[in-house]
Amino acid sequence: MSTTVTQDPTTTLPDTSTTELPTTVAETTLPTTTAAPIPTFTWNLIDITNNIVIGQYYNLTVIGPSAIKNSGLSFTGGVQYLQFGTHAHSCLLNPMACQVNGFTFQFTFEYTKIEENTYLLTSGGETPDGPGMAIVYRFGQLQIVMSTLKLSWYTSVSKNEIPKNTPTTMTISWNVNIGLEVFVNNVFVTANTLPVPHNPTPTNVSIVYFGKQTSISTKVEFVLQTVTIWHAHIDLLVTLGYCPSPVRPTGRFI
Repeated sequence: MSTTVTQDPTTTLPDTSTTELPTTVAETTLPTTTAAPIPTFTWNLIDITNNIVIGQYYNLTVIGPSAIKNSGLSFTGGVQYLQFGTHAHSCLLNPMACQVNGFTFQFTFEYTKIEENTYLLTSGGETPDGPGMAIVYRFGQLQIVMSTLKLSWYTSVSKNEIPKNTPTTMTISWNVNIGLEVFVNNVFVTANTLPVPHNPTPTNVSIVYFGKQTSISTKVEFVLQTVTIWHAHIDLLVTLGYCPSPVRPTGRFI
């Protein structure tokens, strides 16, 4: 007895005997990405109107007489200083606001007289274990402090590295993983990669000052010409073309 299989007349099976596979694969174009610009704040200390230093994003305020000398703001006898306006995510007040990329503070100045306990920059780092940054002249050195709530980096630059009556550019760059580095006229001079731990010590410091002294009797004379803040460590700034590569010794640090 034979069995007959009947195919459903409504079903058509594909003929694979003549099917050709494609010989090329369509190209896929990946989307290109552009790195976000590094937040940059810069001021030329000759653009002063009614004691206001005009900046692109926010202004600085001159407290005391604003006399222009040698293409910059003259500081004499501790009677005037510069006050940075508050703004969101200030890395000078709280370095960990820039914990991803770090930050760099650069200024060009020319000094005639500087004496013991002269304050250049204060944003909380001058307080015991307080977060922020400080540049203070003591023991013949510019003492530089960078502190977060839990860690502090300390280093110093000899006065001999900063020639008198000569415009000098100091660059201070920090990253929580790299540490604190200091450059004078784009030449590496010192660094600290090993922070000192301390107890979390919040402070109520909310204003950044440049040149504000603890006493008006402090004998200080210098001219501040430019200030720039980048929210990135100098290595990233060089990679992205924001500034030239600094001169470093053999190996990263000395």
